[in-house]
Amino acid sequence: MNGDIEIAPACSLAVFVEDLLCPGIGKQALRIRISQPITQAPRVEGMEISLRDATTLVASLPKSSSLNALFAQLELDGIQVRSMRNKVNRLEELFLRLVEKKEGAA
Repeated sequence: MNGDIEIAPACSLAVFVEDLLCPGIGKQALRIRISQPITQAPRVEGMEISLRDATTLVASLPKSSSLNALFAQLELDGIQVRSMRNKVNRLEELFLRLVEKKEGAA
């Protein structure tokens, strides 16, 4: 799977299919652009953070998590955030919303 594609966490399919197609269920993924290049991703308890490149972090965290812990750790590490956006494939998100709507009507 391409690093830019992520299944939206709103899947409401059978458990087996969810595990197969929606490994990030209950999580949100964020793409974070930072001011200065770094060589190692910061560590934040309860979150998975990786480097997409030297100035882009990808953070995966439970939807119930506060972003404050992420930003506090970045601040402690001297990392300045330039921008942030949700990392979701728009077509997949649309498809999953349509599936949910259809299941809700049934």
